[in-house]
Amino acid sequence: MKHSCITVGTFDGVHLGHRKIITTTLKIAEALDYVPLIVTLSYLLKHNNSNEERWSITTEDEKMSILREMGAKNIEVIEFSHEIEEMTAPQFIEFLKERFQLKHLVAGYNHTFGKEREGDVKYLAGAIDTLDIAVTLIPPYRVGNNIVSSTLIRNLIVSGDVKSASQCLGRFYTISGIVDKGVGIARDLGFRTINLKIPEKKLIPANGVYAVLVYIRGKTFPGACYIGESQTLKLSRKSVEVHIIDFEGDIYGDIAMISFVDFLREDICFPSVDELKKQISSDILRAKKLIAEFL
Repeated sequence: MKHSCITVGTFDGVHLGHRKIITTTLKIAEALDYVPLIVTLSYLLKHNNSNEERWSITTEDEKMSILREMGAKNIEVIEFSHEIEEMTAPQFIEFLKERFQLKHLVAGYNHTFGKEREGDVKYLAGAIDTLDIAVTLIPPYRVGNNIVSSTLIRNLIVSGDVKSASQCLGRFYTISGIVDKGVGIARDLGFRTINLKIPEKKLIPANGVYAVLVYIRGKTFPGACYIGESQTLKLSRKSVEVHIIDFEGDIYGDIAMISFVDFLREDICFPSVDELKKQISSDILRAKKLIAEFL
């Protein structure tokens, strides 16, 4: 079996920092005629108290799709089992060498591995001769004054700053879901919407109204997305509803994907239903103008 050039990580979001690590892995492997291998660890991230139980920037399917679009053909998913958790740093390196013929490791500046995170950049620098592998370390990737990280992006999304999150991701933040029938309140107000059933554990932006792109049945439409509990109508249940601008048709049961372009306004309680309807009309017009440049 040929030697491998490997990078290891959770890669939640596959953001611009991750992309630099992954593209470097692919380039080194090509130059040295090694097998390029992306090893992803599958385990729960820290509970995000600010967004209930939904915390993943990308689902496993989304992550795999993005990695493949980047040209990563060899992807290995390893469950973060108790056995893996108890491995020391040297044991984990030996595991990679024995299972995947590791010869070159590509890691981010803050990468850690092994029991109690003992394997870090300092460890790799000090043990490189005894490990019998080459190591390439990738410096932090910055957008403005911020070092791009999954934690930063999660915080941006749950605060509603989807525009800054997209700048760190290198693409719009996206969620997909099955189009489900709601209670029909929006239609009664004169604005037909679709309700999305979001995969469990998927991060949902802060309550409010957003300008979005909607992908349905192979076509792209402008849209306005509402996330919240419908304070004015007192429905007392959280929903993700999207008004697809200039669209007509029955798409219940279909899968729709929405990309968050920008935040429009907070979710507020209006003094009357008429005031709510006026604001929704304004939201739709603003969303259509913002989305126009992307269509």
